[in-house]
Amino acid sequence: MMGLFNKKGDEYEALIKYLYQTLSEDFEEEIKVFSKYKIKGKSEVEHEIDVYYEFEKNQIIHKVIFECKDWNKRVSKEKLLTLKAIIDDIPNSVGVIVSKNGLQEGAEKFAKFNGIKIITGDKINILGGKILPHKLKNVLPDQYTKAEPFWAIMEKNQKNNSTGNFSKIQDRIILFISKKEAEEVLKMDKIVNAHVVGINKKHLSILIKYSEMWNWKIAIKNFFMDTIVDVSPEELKDNFYNI
Repeated sequence: MMGLFNKKGDEYEALIKYLYQTLSEDFEEEIKVFSKYKIKGKSEVEHEIDVYYEFEKNQIIHKVIFECKDWNKRVSKEKLLTLKAIIDDIPNSVGVIVSKNGLQEGAEKFAKFNGIKIITGDKINILGGKILPHKLKNVLPDQYTKAEPFWAIMEKNQKNNSTGNFSKIQDRIILFISKKEAEEVLKMDKIVNAHVVGINKKHLSILIKYSEMWNWKIAIKNFFMDTIVDVSPEELKDNFYNI
């Protein structure tokens, strides 16, 4: 069966594009983000860029060129040499190498010396962690949201508004069937700057989506018991969202 992407690398590029496109929504400048973007350099040679990011500031078009490598091995210096040649050929551009498993020592030194930004697997996960609060900001659950069917504990700010960050217990986002039990856990575990919120289907769909992308651990607390059960995004979708 043909998937959305032709190969795994395409999916990785699409993920990087999505991350930066979403984060760019907070900037005043109009920012354009493309994947598999074709652009001609000073040499008149056409380059295909994995992910291309462009914005105008002080009447100058600034360009960011992403080379994305979803490899099981670290990126070699030779790949950085190719990226550097593309950057040199495209005016007002900077380069970013995105590698799931990092760079070889020589490649890392070369990148740093030439001002090429390095983003590795851990940093990609940190970026992803910024996305959920961003996407939830207009649909944040609160203490008045009707649970469909879960409750959760979420951080709150000084105005008692939800921040979009779930409070984790045992490194997991815990979903509660009972609001009362969630409030008891909040009190017993002395979780500060947080409150119990209802999770409706819209919130659940967002949570499922990002747990799939970032491998977040989610668990459901057993009703009237002091135990939790780990649950996958697929199980949440099949048993609670698609009903």
